[in-house]
Amino acid sequence: RCVCVCVSEKDRLSRGMVSNPLTEQDIARFHEAFFGDVGTGELTVQHVKDIVESLGETLPEATIKEITRKVNAKGHYNFPDLLNAIASNLPSMNTEEELRTAFRTFDSDKSGSISTNELRATFNKLNHRLSKAEIESLMEIMDKDRDGEVNYKEFVSVMTK
Repeated sequence: RCVCVCVSEKDRLSRGMVSNPLTEQDIARFHEAFFGDVGTGELTVQHVKDIVESLGETLPEATIKEITRKVNAKGHYNFPDLLNAIASNLPSMNTEEELRTAFRTFDSDKSGSISTNELRATFNKLNHRLSKAEIESLMEIMDKDRDGEVNYKEFVSVMTK
């Protein structure tokens, strides 16, 4: 599942929202925790728990262990893997308005689809420099029809899994 930036922390809190998608600040905290503390990309159960708690969220210990087991299955994984694993266990978006706002955040040219360049540019704008492989991994998850772009239907499908 892709993680998306759609509303500011202030807007999210003012509307009483505590659900996914992750805000810019959430992703920044994830990125800092992942690369700042670990560096190698290998996580422990405690590290995953600390990251979830840094977002102001809690997950059952069994869920934390399952996340850690899944993402460590190959012995090494990347930042999008971590985001997807944790976000898929957080409450999901539930309003059409939130989904549309999230989609518009990435669809900067207002074409009705999100290209690889738009995805990269949005993360860069948020000061999250993802590698080409990480961007491709996110696109692979989101682009169900493999046309090279993510349309709104695909986006909603991934975000509401």
